Amino acid sequence: MSSRRIDSLDGLRALAVTLVVIHHALHPHIFGGFIGVDIFFVLSGYLITSIIRRQILTGNFKLLTFYWNRSLRLYPALILVVMICLPVGLFFERDRAASSQLWDAAIALAYVTNIVQYLTGVYRGLWSHAWSLSMEEQFYLLWPALLILLVRLRASRCLSLWLLAALFGISIGFYSLDFSAGLLAFSPLSRMQGLVAGSLLAIALESKPVQGFALDRRKFLLGAGFVLLLIALVIGSFRHAWWPVPVATLGAFVLLMGLLADTYEFGFVSRIFTWRPAMYIGSISYGIYLWHFPLQHFAYLLPGRSLVWLPIMTILSIGLAAASHRWIEIPMLRLRIKRS
Repeated sequence: MSSRRIDSLDGLRALAVTLVVIHHALHPHIFGGFIGVDIFFVLSGYLITSIIRRQILTGNFKLLTFYWNRSLRLYPALILVVMICLPVGLFFERDRAASSQLWDAAIALAYVTNIVQYLTGVYRGLWSHAWSLSMEEQFYLLWPALLILLVRLRASRCLSLWLLAALFGISIGFYSLDFSAGLLAFSPLSRMQGLVAGSLLAIALESKPVQGFALDRRKFLLGAGFVLLLIALVIGSFRHAWWPVPVATLGAFVLLMGLLADTYEFGFVSRIFTWRPAMYIGSISYGIYLWHFPLQHFAYLLPGRSLVWLPIMTILSIGLAAASHRWIEIPMLRLRIKRS
């Protein structure tokens, strides 16, 4: 089920990035679209763990090559966004110290935005959204090495699943404690739950019985996943509570499990997620995520009504993401393939 490219997952990426973009556009009005990040986390955990574990089991995995490929995939586009948006931010926010803005950009490039925001309780301006990128990179800094260790120790699949289940529970516990204490729940321990859930799904689906279970109940899984995400979206919109994030993570887990099984048969839901516009938005979702936040921030700084500038900046972020994908991300992907 995970040995080939699954086009419908681009549609799932499109759903996730759409929720995030709408959420930031409606800020400071309350909207629970932040759960789009949790969908991204679960999907990322599933895909990366599937790839890494398969390569480890076949003896083709090299840790340094993995880090190099991750850098080629993510870093050039991030550098481009910083190079363009930082000077614009320095111009529009001249009342804010340039050193502070440079520092915010530097911690984003160092992938530690989440840790700095967690320790200081202060959002990092144009680069506040980089916390999720930081979370992923910190997780993948350690998780591949642990996977290698588990394989070399000939740990059973069951042991790996129990380890991930324990990490998932620990993460939810830390998240609830951070939220109750009024902290920004951006620590690696608090927000790794989505990545862990995706990793757990990747290993679980290596089992034929689990694949059969998912295939037989795919309609139920798809429906339950959508319902859980809807509940998290609604509750996250109207009141402050810690549990929309774990509910969204569970919803994304169940939806992805059902979608993978449905894709295997290529059912109705898969055809929806493989709608070409949705697939394209999903394929450029990384760029959209990078560009939309600083551009939406600029919309509030431009003269005139922000309601006019917001849709303009949002559309512009999609255009810039498309250009970045065409001239930055795809050439980097080809470079990765050539080196491998």
